[in-house]
Amino acid sequence: MGNISTNTQNYKNRGRLVQRFLQIVSNLSRSFLVSFFGIIVNYILLRYKAGGILTTYVYSISIINFLFVFSNWGGKDYITKAYAKEPFAIKELTAGLLGSKLLASCLLISFVFLLPVDLMVKCFIAAYLLLKTFSQVYEALIVLRKKYHLSLAIDSVLSLGLLLVIFNDGNKDNPTIFLMELLVLELLRIAFYFVMFRAEMALTLNINACMQVIKKSSLFFYISLAGFLCSKADLYVTGFFLGKQSMSIYYIITNLISFCLIAYAAINGTFVAGILRYNQKVFGKFVQSSVYTGFIFSLLSALAVYVLCTYYFRLTLSAFFCTLIIANVFGFTRVLMQMYRYTRLERQDLVLRCLLISGLANVLLACLLTKMFGHTGAFAANTIAVYTNLILLQKMYKETS
Repeated sequence: MGNISTNTQNYKNRGRLVQRFLQIVSNLSRSFLVSFFGIIVNYILLRYKAGGILTTYVYSISIINFLFVFSNWGGKDYITKAYAKEPFAIKELTAGLLGSKLLASCLLISFVFLLPVDLMVKCFIAAYLLLKTFSQVYEALIVLRKKYHLSLAIDSVLSLGLLLVIFNDGNKDNPTIFLMELLVLELLRIAFYFVMFRAEMALTLNINACMQVIKKSSLFFYISLAGFLCSKADLYVTGFFLGKQSMSIYYIITNLISFCLIAYAAINGTFVAGILRYNQKVFGKFVQSSVYTGFIFSLLSALAVYVLCTYYFRLTLSAFFCTLIIANVFGFTRVLMQMYRYTRLERQDLVLRCLLISGLANVLLACLLTKMFGHTGAFAANTIAVYTNLILLQKMYKETS
């Protein structure tokens, strides 16, 4: 009887491990799907549509991503943490979170209609910003309820459907049609998520609860804003100095590089719980080994970006730009290890300081170098900002340890 009981327990443990592995795979797949979908859309717009659609799309998405930093005050990390702390008050938390995001979005939308673009583009930016902001609450619920498989299926079907529509809609030069197709995709996604989590919804607006959410999530917002400046400021400087068309090309190139960064972070993030539990000696060995794996990953990333840009997107990358990609990706892998180190210490305040300084460096250097060297100067500024962040993180760690 003892052997039967032991075997039964072993089967149960194996079943849990398999289930957990499948959840990890689904979550990783969702992370890759969003970036991969963006790359395919960029390819279709660049190769099969008129240039006006791509420039309008990049301009709109860039504005949305900038405003999203503010409308998504606190980000998904705060929402996930809040749900984990109070798992029995999900409805009340959801009401406060949705309410706070609605308030922030409405304030920002009023500024959208001051932009110097067509009314339809303004309406798209406003509507898409609102939907994208609300989706973060559902993203946190997916993590909380472990609905990875179902959400992956929904995202895959909708994304594939949109790609087929874009490729076969016969629209060659009308940006409005393409933007409406994107908006329909996001509306369908939100509708599916609403049905999936309707039991978690409490659609009431409590101003006091909303303000409490905004207050409690302030630190997460500051980190998100600083990270945005550190990683994306060069894109906006490119648009300001070089124009929308040049910004679109830079957007495509940096999106490919971002996919590599997301891949590395997602792979490591799968094991983050174990990494954070390592003792000091084991963690030190892990960081040391990541130097070699990070460098190999950087070389492979630069090769992949070069091949895709040259043979698929028909964009030219210089040898120096490819060298910058290697340096940038490798710097990111080192910064990620430092982030794990500070998470273990629970010193996000120090991370915020480093990110703010690095973000300002990116803005200032991008303004200087983009005017002189174009895309190469902008990306050089981003790479310098990455290493500024790395040096500051290492210096502060030595001072605090």
